[in-house]
Amino acid sequence: MKKVLPGLLLLAMLPLQVFAWNWRTRISVSLEDQPLYVYCDHLEKTYGIPFSYSRDVVNLNRRMTLSVRDMPLREALDLLFADNGIQYRRIGGLLVLAAKQPFVRTISGYVEDAATGEKLIGATVYAPHLKAGTVTNTYGFYSFTALRDTLSLFVSYTGYNAMQVPVRDRDNRQLNFKLTPSNILKEVEVTEALPRLQDQTQMSKVNVNMAQTKTMPRIMGEADVLKSIQAMPGVSGGMEGTSGIHVRGGSPDQNLILLDGTPVYNSTHLFGIFSVFNPDVIKNVDLYKGAFPARYGGRLSSVVDISMKDGDMYNYHYEFTIGLLASRIAAEGPLVKGKTSFMFTGRRTYADLLMQDVANKELKLGEQGEFWAYFYDANIKINHIFSPTDRLYLSAYGGQDNLTMHRDEVFDSVQGAAKQYHEEMRFRLGWGNQAYALRWNHIFTPRLFSNVTLNYSQFRFNTDYRYKYMALDTPRLRENDNAFGRYYSKVDNAGAKIDFDFRPNPQHVIRFGAQGTWHVFRPGIAAFNNVSDDQQLRYDL
Repeated sequence: MKKVLPGLLLLAMLPLQVFAWNWRTRISVSLEDQPLYVYCDHLEKTYGIPFSYSRDVVNLNRRMTLSVRDMPLREALDLLFADNGIQYRRIGGLLVLAAKQPFVRTISGYVEDAATGEKLIGATVYAPHLKAGTVTNTYGFYSFTALRDTLSLFVSYTGYNAMQVPVRDRDNRQLNFKLTPSNILKEVEVTEALPRLQDQTQMSKVNVNMAQTKTMPRIMGEADVLKSIQAMPGVSGGMEGTSGIHVRGGSPDQNLILLDGTPVYNSTHLFGIFSVFNPDVIKNVDLYKGAFPARYGGRLSSVVDISMKDGDMYNYHYEFTIGLLASRIAAEGPLVKGKTSFMFTGRRTYADLLMQDVANKELKLGEQGEFWAYFYDANIKINHIFSPTDRLYLSAYGGQDNLTMHRDEVFDSVQGAAKQYHEEMRFRLGWGNQAYALRWNHIFTPRLFSNVTLNYSQFRFNTDYRYKYMALDTPRLRENDNAFGRYYSKVDNAGAKIDFDFRPNPQHVIRFGAQGTWHVFRPGIAAFNNVSDDQQLRYDL
């Protein structure tokens, strides 16, 4: 009887030890390659620890091996759940399991050309084990948010050697990738499968390949980006040989053409034969034939967004080209190596110099006559890096078309009288564009990028003529004619804009911002003045 009583007392105390569990309860378990729910069942049956969870929220099918002996419950649960994305909490007598919020970090920065420092637009940053990635924006900036255990990133861009970069730490950080150009053509597989319409992020958008533009047939040896756009579906060139674009039936004035974010009102030279965009200065061209993004403000036919090169940050380059119609000069290089760069291009036609004698003879301009028909333009851009998060760009464009005919001759009277007359006629026609842009890029956080733009553009058109006729041996104003006329118009545009690019995760990009524009239109100013034989006629509008 004395031996039975202690045994009964021990059995009475056993349920208190089993069900009154706490974090200091010491457990022992040894299982190999078993699902997590087996461990939970073992703890519940052996130590009376009831678990509560939803199989739709918590995945307990993952297998693991755990062998512990006489270990506190909290330490054993950490070993069991910490690396499986599961968090636990005691509520009353239950041990509640829930999915642990994944620890993420954001990697951001720029992708650029290793040789020149030029920012690469549309470069791909990809995490192979996550099967997720992102692309750089118009300024070469990317932002990629992923799990903290991301081990490496794969960076690639057409025409460059791809690189795989290990990411060792687990904190937010800025990584700038430098890709080297590749001259090796890899195998290309052509298939008939096209991306589904519902998978395309931007409908009616086409990226113009500048390398392909320079290899297309040229008029008089001059490459032209607008002529490359004319070859695309849904776009026509209107009159044969001109550079104006007609998108899906629209007229050229219904297109919005931007040069570094600044609108260009007249995009052609030489009555539309050539465009104002020198191919040596262009880095990227995007054509939107419909469904224009809200940041462009909208146009009836299309939007053409042209980005200029930034300039080589490390080496100097000079180029001089002589063509049948025009000559071009280009220079770029560092002002402060690795920190500030410049880019300059200029071109001028000289057909009028070659045609001077022929024009004088065919148009009977006289010995003092002149004939000029030419255009010129120039681009300049300065790029400065203040810090890893701040960059400043200053770009400018100026161009002008001029046509001048000056006739000056002395001739005898056609009626046989011994009288001489002096006739002088001057006609001038000119138009041109100016465009200036100041842009500031700033990285607020690894996921938030901003661009502030101040721009100004101008288009002007001017034509005037003067006609003088006078008898040389007639005094005063008799047999005298003096006429003058002018027509002038101008458009000024000034704007300020701030754009934000927010990338909460690789699957979503949120763009927002604000802009304001100030327009001044002067559609036409006309003046006319005529003095003939003591009579004067004046007209102003």
